[in-house]
Amino acid sequence: MNPLRGASARNLLGPVVRAAYRVRVAGAHLVPREGGVLLLSTYAGITDPTLLATNLTRPVAVLVGEGSTPVGLRSALGRIVVSEQAPGAGLREAAALLDNGHAVAVFPEGCAADGPEHGGFAAGAAYLQARTGVPVVPVAIAGSTGPRPTDPPRPRSIIDIVVGEPLRMAPVADPLVRSEVVAVAEQLRQHFSDHVREARLRTGRLRGGLPNTAEGSGGHNGAL
Repeated sequence: MNPLRGASARNLLGPVVRAAYRVRVAGAHLVPREGGVLLLSTYAGITDPTLLATNLTRPVAVLVGEGSTPVGLRSALGRIVVSEQAPGAGLREAAALLDNGHAVAVFPEGCAADGPEHGGFAAGAAYLQARTGVPVVPVAIAGSTGPRPTDPPRPRSIIDIVVGEPLRMAPVADPLVRSEVVAVAEQLRQHFSDHVREARLRTGRLRGGLPNTAEGSGGHNGAL
C-alpha cells in the first residue's frame, strides 16, 4: 500500500465524512505525530475504518478483513487486507509501514489476523507490536452504526471517537515465540479494556465493545 495514497484519501474523504456526520474526537493529541504507532480500536460497523482513516491527526492505514473493501479501492483508501487463509502477507505489509514511521490501525476484537498460530486476544496486533516495538494507542468509537452493524449511521448522527493514552512496552526477545506474543497480547487487552471502560463512562455510550480474555477473541471477523 502506498501511504501517500492513503493520505490523499484522508484529505478527500475527511470533509465528506464530517459533512455527513457530527464527529467528536476527544484526545486526538494523544496520537504521536511522528514515528510508527499502532492503534487498537473498537469495532461496531462498516464506517469505522473510514472514521479512523479520516478523523485523526495523521494518515492511518487500517487492517481490514478480506471482502470488506473493493479491490480497486483498497490502496486509495489506505486499507491493508488480512485474509484468513494467508494473514502473513497483510501483517508483513503492516509491519513494514510501522517500521517506516507510519500509523496502522487494527480492530483487535475482530481482526482476521487473530489466527491459531499465536492465539489469544489481539494476536495480530500483539505480533505487530512485538515485531516493531511501536507505541500502542487505544481508540473507542461510538455511534458509528445504524440499526444493524451493516447499516451506516443516519445523516448528521453524533459519532464519538475517544483516543486513549499511548502504551509503550519493553522490547520482547523474539516476536515469533508464542509465549512472548501471548504476554504482549495480555498487556494490550488490559490497556484496551481500561480505555473502553473509561470512554464508556465519559460518553455514556459504547454498550458492549469490551474485549474478551487473553484466551480468545470474538467480534466481527472479516468485516473490518
